[in-house]
Amino acid sequence: MSELERLQDEFFAFWWAAHPITATSVGIHTHDTELDRYDAASLDERARRYREYAHAFERLTPRDAAEALDRRLILNQLHWQLVELEQVRGHRRNPVVYLEPVLTTLFLMAVREYAPAQERARAAAARLGALPALLDDSRENLTEAAPILVRTAAAVARSGLALLEGALPLQLGRALEDDPHEFARWENALRGAETALVEYADWLEHELAPRAAGDYAVGREAFQGRLRYLHGLTDSADELCAFGEALQRETEAALEQLARELGSRGDWRALVESAKAEHPPATRLIEAYAEEVVRARAFVEERELASLPAGEELEVTATPEYLRPLIPYAAYQSPAAHEVEQKGFFFVTPPSAQADPALRDHSVHGIPVTALHEAYPGHHLQLTRANRAATEAQRVFWTPVFAEGWALYCEEMMWEQGFYTDPRQRLLQLKDLLWRACRVVLDVGLHTRGWSPERAVEYLVRVAGLERANAEVEVRRYCSEPTQPLSYAVGKREILRLRERFRARAGSSFRLRDFHDRLLSWGTIPPGLVAHGLGLS
Repeated sequence: MSELERLQDEFFAFWWAAHPITATSVGIHTHDTELDRYDAASLDERARRYREYAHAFERLTPRDAAEALDRRLILNQLHWQLVELEQVRGHRRNPVVYLEPVLTTLFLMAVREYAPAQERARAAAARLGALPALLDDSRENLTEAAPILVRTAAAVARSGLALLEGALPLQLGRALEDDPHEFARWENALRGAETALVEYADWLEHELAPRAAGDYAVGREAFQGRLRYLHGLTDSADELCAFGEALQRETEAALEQLARELGSRGDWRALVESAKAEHPPATRLIEAYAEEVVRARAFVEERELASLPAGEELEVTATPEYLRPLIPYAAYQSPAAHEVEQKGFFFVTPPSAQADPALRDHSVHGIPVTALHEAYPGHHLQLTRANRAATEAQRVFWTPVFAEGWALYCEEMMWEQGFYTDPRQRLLQLKDLLWRACRVVLDVGLHTRGWSPERAVEYLVRVAGLERANAEVEVRRYCSEPTQPLSYAVGKREILRLRERFRARAGSSFRLRDFHDRLLSWGTIPPGLVAHGLGLS
């Protein structure tokens, strides 16, 4: 074992202890009873250890290119964490950071069968019992809270009650019913967490919101730090905004041309409205997505577009209640890298009733594109492949520039390959590409150029054609997750660049499956590092 390998083993032991929620998400279950710590002493200690490990990795010389890649990946993560703690300061500005990760890890403990239900229930009870103290720490920390993030967090807290009242008792609590002592501990922890969530939502709405005066914008320096360390991008914020604006113009031109071909004199918006009027009934919505998932998987196999990992599974299901304030349409939850079961979840946010206008966002012409984006060959295929990457760093560290960029790339690639051929499907795919171009402009605008949420909502409605209610949900997320919204379009650009370099090197022997399999073998790391791994840099 090399000195660098020994240091990595030591580092990851620290990393999982410092980030127990992330540990659960990747299938490390030695810290399942704990929550991340946000008291001042713990934050100071974490920053100190980050610096120590960064110095330790910087002074070691890798033996080969593979070690050099992992060393850079780990160093980037450490630098990014320091940017988060000291420049972004999400723990001071954004109450969502105290809620969404905890609720998500509890949901995963309920639905992932990595251990007997009784064992998972006992660990979940410990986490539920720790939630009130975590929320108390947040009350001390949130001295720079941004009003829009406070409102979002209050909605998440109230939605989280559905998880505590539904999935957790059903999937975990009932497993302890035969042991009165254990069940009493479970019930006490659950009721305490429910009370804490209600009180926290009240505090956010009635005490913090009236005095919240912080800025949701992270600022240019922190934004650039995330671009560099989390995503491995060398572009400036202004260069990315220019790219987004150019993609917007290009996509609008493509939409207008397609509309003319369809006899609409370039009025693509009217055609979109017509296409959105065709949707499944609310009672068949999830079934409609599931059918397209099956079709997409079969197409990938028949056309030999990419190798499917052995043992992968995918369940199409309704979005958990607590996530609906953040997911207006659909999303994907991957299985854990360190667990045998490789079952992912494709969430679809259902409308409240058949007459709900939100059904228009589930057009029969858009469902095939969303299904391939979230499932095959999109997120599910890519992330289950990533779980089998060669090293720990490549399995557990990731960037949405690769994940979201790959899924958006797949939308175009599957059109090229003939998975969907109806021009109305192409219309909705291009409309969504325009939305992703707008995300780049909005991401930069909100966090570095002084855009207000109201301006961002208006822009999404006017340019991308989103319904106002959905645009408001989107903008709340953009304010909460700087640099994530731009990941889709920028990631697609990076993957296309890699494909062209791979094609140029392969010449006449180029095969799409070869490129995809090689690309996906590196996990979900920054495309710039993948280029090094593929020998294309």
